[in-house]
Amino acid sequence: LAEAELESGWRRVESWAPDDGTGTRAGFVRVPMLVAEKPGAVLRFAFEGTAVGLFVAAGRDAGTVAYSVDGGPEREQDLFTQWSPDLHLPWAYVLDADLDPGPHELVLRIADEKNPESAGHAVRIAHFLVN
Repeated sequence: LAEAELESGWRRVESWAPDDGTGTRAGFVRVPMLVAEKPGAVLRFAFEGTAVGLFVAAGRDAGTVAYSVDGGPEREQDLFTQWSPDLHLPWAYVLDADLDPGPHELVLRIADEKNPESAGHAVRIAHFLVN
């Protein structure tokens, strides 16, 4: 998490815990997280490898991320799951794979659109995944 460049709308929370009464899973509460809750929040993550993803806590207010790797086309990933209304669920998303070995840059933005069942746009990143 420390390697991410927080451009706008993001903050590092040293010991994240939900304040909405929704359940959690061990290992994804009272741990450091990168948190943003409003559309347009942007971060950059430089990495070296062939794949990149996110390990998030996807609760009732989970949003959608828009992302690109190495300036490529922007794609979206909805972080809301069928279990999100009742649980801040740990969930892994592979955003891009089969990249050429070497250095890359992920640019991640909270999208304006969100799942209609979600109560918000929140993105809570516990880990970046890199292969």
